[in-house]
Amino acid sequence: MRRRLIDIPSVSGGEHAIADAVEAALRAQAPHLAITRDGDAIIARTETGAAERVIIAGHLDTVPIKNNVPSRWDDDGATLWGRGATDMKTGVAVMLSLAAQAHRTDA
Repeated sequence: MRRRLIDIPSVSGGEHAIADAVEAALRAQAPHLAITRDGDAIIARTETGAAERVIIAGHLDTVPIKNNVPSRWDDDGATLWGRGATDMKTGVAVMLSLAAQAHRTDA
C-alpha cells in the first residue's frame, strides 16, 4: 500500500485522488470503523462507547513533484524513494494498517 500511496499525486491543494484511495482502503479493510469524509479529510473512528480514545492523525498533501514520481526502490531494495515517502505517506500506510487491526477487545 505504501508504494501505491506514494505514486498518487497529492501536491497541496490536489489531495482528492489520495483521499479517495485512503477512503476506499478504509471502507474495504476496516468495516468495523465509522468512516466520515469532509472534503479531502477522512475520519475513521470506533463506536465502542469507550470513555477514552487515542487519536492518530496525519496529512495527505505533499510538496510539488520534482523527478520523484513514480516511486522506486534503491539498488538493494531496502529504501523506497518517492514524493511523500517519509512525510507522510509511509505514516498514512501505517495508519491504514492499524485501522484494519483496530478491533474492540474488551473495554
